[in-house]
Amino acid sequence: MINAYFIIVIFLVGVLIILNGIYHLPNGRLEIKANKMFVTGHQNAFDLLMVKQVEIHHNRILIYDINDKLIRVDNLDIDKIWAQKIIDYLFASIGHIKIKVVNKVLPAL
Repeated sequence: MINAYFIIVIFLVGVLIILNGIYHLPNGRLEIKANKMFVTGHQNAFDLLMVKQVEIHHNRILIYDINDKLIRVDNLDIDKIWAQKIIDYLFASIGHIKIKVVNKVLPAL
């Protein structure tokens, strides 16, 4: 009888570990439409005229507005290639708006 409970508990712990791993997978979305930037994890869109700088790191993106307010997009997994794709997308989408984009993704070792 104890073995049956032990097996059930181990099974449930395993399922919880798998679900936790799926929940913490790197993810994120950055989309630009009509001078508005939509970022995963933030319900409100950001006006691109208010954005001063975008920093791309290996595990996060930092967005600074003109009032030096910081918006963090965490739990990402960005390599050198994806960092360049993000930069290209930003410059192709923002048009005439001047935003400083800093790439702080280190090359793969």
